Amino acid sequence: EFPSEEQKDSSFNEIVIQDSAPKIEKRDILVPQANHSGFQPVPDNSPIKVSLPPSVQPLSERNQRYNQVLNYSRYIKFFALLDFLLDILFIVIGEYWLLISLVFPILGYLAGKKLSKWYTLGYLAYLVGVIVLRFVSIFLTDIVAYIILECLFVLIDLVVIYVVVKFFLMLRSLTPSERGELLLLQNGVPQSRDNFQNMNSDRNQSEAAQKYSI
Repeated sequence: EFPSEEQKDSSFNEIVIQDSAPKIEKRDILVPQANHSGFQPVPDNSPIKVSLPPSVQPLSERNQRYNQVLNYSRYIKFFALLDFLLDILFIVIGEYWLLISLVFPILGYLAGKKLSKWYTLGYLAYLVGVIVLRFVSIFLTDIVAYIILECLFVLIDLVVIYVVVKFFLMLRSLTPSERGELLLLQNGVPQSRDNFQNMNSDRNQSEAAQKYSI
C-alpha cells in the first residue's frame, strides 16, 4: 500500500536541514584594489648592497675608463715623439748638448706604450725642468722673436704636463689585471706570469661576486 498524502507531508516536515557554516556578511569581504604604482620595498627589509671588485664594474663604465687611458697614452706618445724630433732638429743645427735630453722623450714614449707610472713620473720631471730652463732663458735674453718662441714652447709644455698628470692619475687607479688588459688591447703582446695570475684571481672574484649577487 502506498502512503497517503498526509503521511508524506508529516515525514517531510520531520526533516530539518541545519547549515552549520557561518554566514558571511558583505561588509566582511575585502576586495583588493588595483594598484598601478608598481612594487614598493618593505620598510623593514633594507636592500642588500654588494660591493663588487673593479673587474665586475659595468661594461660601459670600464670601457669608458679604458678608452680614456688609451687616448691619453696616444697623446703622450705623440708629444714625446714630437719632442724627440725637435731635439733632433736642434742637434742638427748645432745644439749638441741636447743629445743628453734625447733620453727623456724616449722615456715619455715608453711611459705611454708600457703604461708605466715610473716612466711617466720621469717624463713629468723632465717637462718641469724644461719649463724652468725656458723661463731662465727668457729673462736672460732681449731678442723679441726668441722670447715669443720660448713662450709658445712653454704653453705647449704646460698642455703636455696637464696630459701627463691626468695619465699618471689614471694609471694609479688601475689594478694589475686592468693594466694587463689594457696592454693587450694597446700592444697585443703577451703579459708576464704575474699579470696572468692577477687577471685570473680578479676573474675568480668577479664570478664569485656574481654568484652571490644573484
